[in-house]
Amino acid sequence: MHPVWTRQCCIIVEMGNSKFLCIDFLNYLIDVIQIMTRNLKPKAASANVENKDLPVYKPGDIERSFYIFYMTEKLLKKWKSFQSSKMSTNMNDTSRAHSTNILDLWRQNWCRSSSNTKSPGRSNDVELNPASRWKDVLEELVVNFTEDYPFFTLYSFQCLELLQPEN
Repeated sequence: MHPVWTRQCCIIVEMGNSKFLCIDFLNYLIDVIQIMTRNLKPKAASANVENKDLPVYKPGDIERSFYIFYMTEKLLKKWKSFQSSKMSTNMNDTSRAHSTNILDLWRQNWCRSSSNTKSPGRSNDVELNPASRWKDVLEELVVNFTEDYPFFTLYSFQCLELLQPEN
């Protein structure tokens, strides 16, 4: 194991204890996974492409992917706990009319003003529920790399299981 990467993983996972940082880190990690899937073409698709079009891999890219999936899995667990605590809080808050927390009021007003300037569409849905984009990227990875990179498929499937709603 690479000691620097291990330490960075621990720091990022610990900083993920904040709900907003957790979502930001997950967005970043999913973007990295998406870039990684673009660079690692399945062997069948890369057989049809000339050698000059193939990306150049660094020796640590595959090892680095294990750390990325590890951080993604840990942060998804934290995000899921934030979501479950939010659900239980919403159930408990039904007796209250509105929250009096000044930060919540500010966020509500800030989100309303920023949503008026943006165009409506899927982007607003993604901002409200980033899990849908995360799920799309991970499902694409599972489908594309089942035969060629089984460890990517395994780790992405574990992350997809965390995104499934609880019954």
